[in-house]
Amino acid sequence: MLKTSYPDALRTPPAAFRKGRKTDRLPRRVTDANGHQLVQVVLKGGIIATLDAADFDKMMTLGISDQWCRFGDGKNHSYVGVWGHGACATMLMVSRLIVDAPRGQVVRFADRDPANLRRSNLVFATGFAKQRESAVKAGQNGGTGW
Repeated sequence: MLKTSYPDALRTPPAAFRKGRKTDRLPRRVTDANGHQLVQVVLKGGIIATLDAADFDKMMTLGISDQWCRFGDGKNHSYVGVWGHGACATMLMVSRLIVDAPRGQVVRFADRDPANLRRSNLVFATGFAKQRESAVKAGQNGGTGW
């Protein structure tokens, strides 16, 4: 059971910051059953992405928007993303931003839920591990797993 709290910074943003934002998609701070501080970000379609409050605060300090969306890679996978800003704006994967994933590393979700962005749920895999995981899903290797 999650306990919800609404700090002033999240409940009533300044008018200049609020302009053009959808108020039903404002992030909210919650506490899980173990007392961990989390932030829930509502994505389009009502999907809720959950991450550790410290990671959310770090991203806000870096100037990353809190208006996130779900996007797909064209291979039946979906991820939580945020649009970068500047002349070369591109979609950034929130999971990679949280763990500061280097190039060549793949970020996977331990529970296979891309909306669960808690640091404890994000694991690294290299290219070979990614291919091996795909083979297991396809029923190769006799279905024996890794």
